[in-house]
Amino acid sequence: MKNMPTFVCYCVFKSHYTMTTSSYNEFGWRDAQPMFYHKLLGKYIERLLPTDGSPILDVGCGNGYFANYLAGKGYCVYGIDASEQGIAIANRMKGGGNSNRFFVCDVTSGELPPELRGIPFKTVISMEVIEHLYQPRAFVLFIRSILEASGGGQFIVTTPYHGYLKNLTIALANKMDYHLSALWEGGHIKFWSRRTLAILLREAGYHHLVFTGAGRIPYLWRHMVFSGQGHRTGRRARHPGNSPRPPVSPAVGKFLFTGWRFFLIFVEINEVAMNKNLEEYLPDGNKAQYRFMKYRIHKILLVCCSYDGYILEEDGHIESQINQEYLDLNMSNPPSFTRVSSTREALELLGRDDSFDFILTMYNVGELDVFSFAKIVKERHAQIPVALLTSFSKTSTAVWRSRIARGSTTSSGWHGNTDLIMAIIKLVEDK
Repeated sequence: MKNMPTFVCYCVFKSHYTMTTSSYNEFGWRDAQPMFYHKLLGKYIERLLPTDGSPILDVGCGNGYFANYLAGKGYCVYGIDASEQGIAIANRMKGGGNSNRFFVCDVTSGELPPELRGIPFKTVISMEVIEHLYQPRAFVLFIRSILEASGGGQFIVTTPYHGYLKNLTIALANKMDYHLSALWEGGHIKFWSRRTLAILLREAGYHHLVFTGAGRIPYLWRHMVFSGQGHRTGRRARHPGNSPRPPVSPAVGKFLFTGWRFFLIFVEINEVAMNKNLEEYLPDGNKAQYRFMKYRIHKILLVCCSYDGYILEEDGHIESQINQEYLDLNMSNPPSFTRVSSTREALELLGRDDSFDFILTMYNVGELDVFSFAKIVKERHAQIPVALLTSFSKTSTAVWRSRIARGSTTSSGWHGNTDLIMAIIKLVEDK
């Protein structure tokens, strides 16, 4: 371990080292809230975890959210990260009685913290870290040394997926700068494909590699999950040039899928032109019903109190979530949000700017109740749909059901899930 080459680790997104001084730039963790990838990747990782109660190490644990989540489900989990703030938050959360199991660790030292050196880790997790490393070979060798000290075990690593089809799709959608941004300080510096990550792991001596694409659309996965076994085999690690390619799908399937994706992109790009050509041959009264999408939502006016606004929009949460959903579904032009804190403010804004395509309002939004507000909007701006988000209760349910029956607005039950907002947007567009 002492002769291991120095490497640079960027632990959970923005915490990183520099090549010259190995000084750490603190990420600045404020809370123990999950990162955007935890929800998607968590279910894939849980399927791979041991059921015998053996210790698990989370390398680059950040604020400890995922480790504490696993600890709450009964797993024996420890975590290391370069961020002192993140480790302090992780220990405070005490998920599943997991207090004081998180430690600050400079992985460039090639050694675990003294408190962890005697623990037989049979599973090591690294989520969304390897894309930030200057020297990933040294990193996977460090992980392997941890497993070898325990007699062997499993390494689970995740990273954003970059394959030929996905990169091509990103380029055609003009989203390359969004994914490969050079302006992101300390951002991604390695862009891994299934093949390159498999080569890295095989070169370091891992075997029994298992690949899983994480996402809805094959070959356009958001992330990928690799698991491999690491232990002493007595064999030298393969040179990368001799590393075999991982299994790939049949060429015919790739060809058919490529043609299908290009067809969908073509339809979206040419939607307006196709509508126009079709409607030339239709009577005026029948044109609208033949359009592929009768209504597009580009601007949303969000009416909610300060508390609801904080929950929805903290760090751009709602907008980033919906932008990511559009990206996952391979759709362009996600909507923008403008938030006001009361119905009075909303009416004043609509008086100056009626270019909004959709109004989304909460229940408690000022002295002018939402039903009176919706009625005024329908009188002044009949073209703008209005939807009400409200939590279920006996009192509110009786009120809004009777008012909605009179045609004031439409409503949806709200439990804080932004997926519902995405569903409402698509429902209004496709209605």
